[in-house]
Amino acid sequence: MTSRIGLCFAVTIVVAAVACSGGSAGPAGPAGENGEAGAPGAQGATGPSGPAGEAGATGAQGTTGSQGGTGPAGEAGAAGPAGEAGPSGRNDAAAALPTKTKIKHLVVIFGENNSFDHYFGTYPSAANVAGEPPFVAATGTPAVNNLTTPLDPTKSFAPVTGVNLLTANPTKANAGNGAGAANPFRLDPSEAATNDMGHNYKPEQEAADNGAMDLYPEYTGTAGPPPGVDAGAALTTGAVMGYFDGNTVSGLWSLAQNYALDDNAWTTVFGP
Repeated sequence: MTSRIGLCFAVTIVVAAVACSGGSAGPAGPAGENGEAGAPGAQGATGPSGPAGEAGATGAQGTTGSQGGTGPAGEAGAAGPAGEAGPSGRNDAAAALPTKTKIKHLVVIFGENNSFDHYFGTYPSAANVAGEPPFVAATGTPAVNNLTTPLDPTKSFAPVTGVNLLTANPTKANAGNGAGAANPFRLDPSEAATNDMGHNYKPEQEAADNGAMDLYPEYTGTAGPPPGVDAGAALTTGAVMGYFDGNTVSGLWSLAQNYALDDNAWTTVFGP
């Protein structure tokens, strides 16, 4: 600003001098000092956008991250529709009958053409030989009328004393049995199949020997095999004296453990 005022003032003086005196112009005065810089101008308008650059190449795929933890269990779904009703069970009329015990039905299993001692001669004690299916009776199982614990039905089933039907059986002592005279002997599971013993009317009467019950080998015994050739007495008519225990007839002994066992039945008719 100062330089411009000074210049105008100097020009004015020169003009005035010329007007007043009309003399020749004097020499030019020295140049004035530079004026101060003007204020910055306003910002220009933004130019138009340039063209878009080309797309860069796709970067390499990153490694798969570790699996996240299991999320919380979802809510339980709605219950499905009810299934169709099954067929109704058989109406058991006996179940409605008042009884002193829970027994409503009576089923009797007869071992046809087999003596009681053939299946239950040592019940409830089995030999339990290693390698054979074991059988252990429940504690408190009562004794039955058999080879090991003979009972006298004429004396309220009191134990019979002074006899051993396993080791001193009358059939062993009766000479009429010949080579078949034998004490009762155990048949193990490998000897479950035996020859069929006689069970006709007259031979059974003769074997009973007027109540002595000591001639079964002579009249009803049939020699094996089966069982095998190393079966001892089973290879003679003494085979009729063989018996099983719970290691072989486990099913029958289990039934006896859970149900009643009729150890004093005696048929009134001989024969098949």
